[in-house]
Amino acid sequence: ARGRLVRAARGGQGEPGGSWHVGQKVRGTVARIDPNGAFVDIGAGCTGFLPISEVASGQVEDIREFVEEGKHMDVWVMALRKDIVEITRIEEHARIWTPQSFRSFTLADPAAWHKGVVKSLQPYGVFVEVTLSRNGAVCEGLMPTSQMKEGVVRNVGQEVRVRILSADEATGNMVLSMREQSPFARADPSEWHSGVVTGVQPFGAFVEVTLSGENATGEGLVHVSQVRDGFVENVSSELNVGQEVKVRVISVDETANQLSLSMREQGPFARADPSEWHSGVVTGVQPFGVFVEVTLS
Repeated sequence: ARGRLVRAARGGQGEPGGSWHVGQKVRGTVARIDPNGAFVDIGAGCTGFLPISEVASGQVEDIREFVEEGKHMDVWVMALRKDIVEITRIEEHARIWTPQSFRSFTLADPAAWHKGVVKSLQPYGVFVEVTLSRNGAVCEGLMPTSQMKEGVVRNVGQEVRVRILSADEATGNMVLSMREQSPFARADPSEWHSGVVTGVQPFGAFVEVTLSGENATGEGLVHVSQVRDGFVENVSSELNVGQEVKVRVISVDETANQLSLSMREQGPFARADPSEWHSGVVTGVQPFGVFVEVTLS
């Protein structure tokens, strides 16, 4: 099975008030043909985009062999972008993923590689249909330009190999990468590494860190709250450019290429097993939830 996890959305190119949903069948008229697809008038003042990969099953070399300007055709709404409705002539490609189906993507190992097919090219990246290696589930995600290898992605329908950086079940958004996983992403947050301060700002210090036991270096930020225990009024009074420090890697955002570091000892709660239960006492009740004082088992 294949499809898209799409929440309710409204609007299409030319008519923000139009209402469409994934899987909807519409009758359209081909308005314009480009090498990478066709623009189809699907009514209500809305133009849908039909990628060349969605014209027919299998490889399509020349889209004009399948569609003709001014001709009518049946299409299905495949995806709702912020500025256009993406359509397909292959009905099964317009099926909606349920949250249960999408959940396997949220559990994917970010280091694992999966097969993908480029579905559309955008200025900010490419949309890729991904097939999970472990169970064959299929869904579409975005690969930002920052996660693409230069010159590798050339056209729609191209096969690529990608990793899943993140998959948000609440929004249905999935971010992909063609780049090798950073060694910092595998760093144990309890381990210490050598670093040198490269810059000091009011909000924290930038540190060039070398991973222990590996020939890998990178620059990350030690936020002011992670310089030491207690309140730090002025970072420049604690650290100087060129100073050697010991830091821990506390988080890696591969999508944004950001590395977060800490000079503080790891707290006991950070090492707690998320499957274990602990005793707690409610200390406050609010409309959005409750505050609980917890004692680790």
